[in-house]
Amino acid sequence: MDSIPNPLEATSVSGTYGHLLTYHRKCQYASRLAAEAHAGQTMKGSKLPYFVHCSGVAATVSSTFQCQDAEVVAAAFLHDVLEKTRMTAKKLESLMGRRVMALVQMLTKPSRGNPKDYWERLREAGWEARLIKMADALDHLAEPSNKLPARIVTGHKTLALAFGKEREIQLAREVLSAALDNAVMSVVQESGDDRVHQTGANLTR
Repeated sequence: MDSIPNPLEATSVSGTYGHLLTYHRKCQYASRLAAEAHAGQTMKGSKLPYFVHCSGVAATVSSTFQCQDAEVVAAAFLHDVLEKTRMTAKKLESLMGRRVMALVQMLTKPSRGNPKDYWERLREAGWEARLIKMADALDHLAEPSNKLPARIVTGHKTLALAFGKEREIQLAREVLSAALDNAVMSVVQESGDDRVHQTGANLTR
């Protein structure tokens, strides 16, 4: 991490250029931090580095969902570090600040407890955390077809989080909804079983 200045320690630069510089510093620093934290990890059932997923979620938040909040994009890069690596909340806060840490904590599934509590917590979360979760669900829909049914179930649970008047949330709802429709059709076509189409709603439960 020595080659990239910590954005929390970087000297401030005023004006529009300063804003852009801070944005890119935070995102670049978060990207490097996520890559190092997930080093050696691969996507389940794949040889792809796990960081491919992290960068995909961040790209979805910033480009597809058009969120230009550097801390939200940073949290997207880091959304799994507390759940899947040895990173602690205290360390993450020291590196990226309280808001990024809080967003990542909100997205972290507890190792114990009722999964319903996790989804209820997300429903009560701010739009920023819900937006990252939607990007996470969208990125998972690009996984191999044998994983799609489970990802579709999670995707529809996540779509239920797409409430609010924020432009980013409205765009995310539109994109994720269309992607889920395409994923269901892909499963139906691959199965060749009309009963799957007739009961496609079951994939959303």
